[in-house]
Amino acid sequence: MPNANYRKGVRFERQRQRAWEMKGYTVLRTAGSKGAFDLVAIKHNAPVELIQCKSTKGGEAVAQRLVAAFKLERPFIDSRYFHQTIEVWSGSLHQLFTGTV
Repeated sequence: MPNANYRKGVRFERQRQRAWEMKGYTVLRTAGSKGAFDLVAIKHNAPVELIQCKSTKGGEAVAQRLVAAFKLERPFIDSRYFHQTIEVWSGSLHQLFTGTV
């Protein structure tokens, strides 16, 4: 049985997956890949969105640190074919940051 933090992360990723699907994207969850991104969102005539999901109990300062770390670790150089997106939400699912970086 997976631990509580893992289950919480899975629920959060699936919630974000549904939100992107409601925007008209086909979304693949890359569970178990240990890759840099949690979701891959594809939509006709739009760049592919490579999405990293983060949920934290911290506030804006924690969100800023997570975004800064993501910018340093992202594995790709800018591309016209995809966007690299990070979404940071607090434990109460209050959006702290979302955007292409």
